[in-house]
Amino acid sequence: MYSNIDPKIIAVKNPSINFLEKDNLSIGLKSFLIIYFLL
Repeated sequence: MYSNIDPKIIAVKNPSINFLEKDNLSIGLKSFLIIYFLL
C-alpha cells in the first residue's frame, strides 16, 4: 500500500490517518443513528 511512498511521509501521515479513522467511525455511527430514527 505504501510501497512507493517515502517512509518519512508515512511516519508523518500515520497518526493523522488513525485519528481520521476514529473520527469517521464516530461520525458514521452518529449518522446511522440519525437515519435510523428518521426512518
